[in-house]
Amino acid sequence: MDEPSVKAIIATIGGPSTFVIAPRDSPDRERVVSSCLLIQNALLPALLSGAKPVRLDLVPGTTVIRRVQFFALGTDPLPFDLFSGDHIVSRIATPPVVKADQADHLEVALKKIGDTEETAFNIFDPFLQQILIAAFRSIGLPPLPPGQSLPVDVQIEGTEIVTVTLGENLRS
Repeated sequence: MDEPSVKAIIATIGGPSTFVIAPRDSPDRERVVSSCLLIQNALLPALLSGAKPVRLDLVPGTTVIRRVQFFALGTDPLPFDLFSGDHIVSRIATPPVVKADQADHLEVALKKIGDTEETAFNIFDPFLQQILIAAFRSIGLPPLPPGQSLPVDVQIEGTEIVTVTLGENLRS
């Protein structure tokens, strides 16, 4: 695969997370997975910066990521127009913390794009927390409208977010 980059990340409660990898401007997509928080967190800035090439070693005969090879952050502006989803992260909070190691969840407020009403969720999964914080950090970066974060695609079951996709539209 020539000049591969991370096109999307699909984070699911309890993992594994799926990473969509493809060469620049190619319709070919490869889906690989990892439950390792270190690998997940290493590939998040690759997506957000448009890093390429991002090369991965897989466990032989599987789609499981064994290693992320050295990569540098992308130098192109973030490809905001490639990000899709119908929600934005409008606000975040944490519960009161008595001791430094007691924070157990992130409170996230989501809004459907174009709506004013928001819905709050408690996020306990560490990588879902990181991916939602990453989308939220994008607030104010051009070319997004003021006060808007990167869009995310979320799947909600009952009162819980079970999957967050950051990146390209993967729905057919």
